[in-house]
Amino acid sequence: MTSVQELAERIMFDLEIMQPSAWVYWQAVEDEGANNNWGFIHANFNGEEQYEMTKQYYGMAQFTKFIRPGATIIPTDDGRTLAAYDAANQRLVLVIRNELSAGTTAFELEAFDYSSTSTAQVYQTSPDRNMEQLENVPVYTNGLEVSTADNSITTVVVEGVTLQAN
Repeated sequence: MTSVQELAERIMFDLEIMQPSAWVYWQAVEDEGANNNWGFIHANFNGEEQYEMTKQYYGMAQFTKFIRPGATIIPTDDGRTLAAYDAANQRLVLVIRNELSAGTTAFELEAFDYSSTSTAQVYQTSPDRNMEQLENVPVYTNGLEVSTADNSITTVVVEGVTLQAN
């Protein structure tokens, strides 16, 4: 999970600070014999059709499956959380990087109208999980709380959300 945490930290920093129009990773498939852990997929480059998805793959998917083109990155006060809002699809995505011990993270959502939704989807990659969908969490009138496992990347998806006018 060390390389997954490093990847998540880099993605979050780049998207929040540099605000690129795209974030591209160039080392998607890696030779199994290379003895490093940067590729999303490890494969034997000897003609065999065998491959393995790595934790890097699932860590990257915590971002790419839910933060889609057209979403806007929203600044947060927490360097371990990336927030993205997709106005066209009315979707708020929160990606939480937790290299520390397990805990609970709370989010106040006062900038949004989410009265049409009562739950949020949660997905997690950790030493024991590969982007596994967990039980939905309730969305309350003041926000939501999500549990984060030790050494994990957790993604929260809130559907049916609109940005309130100031």
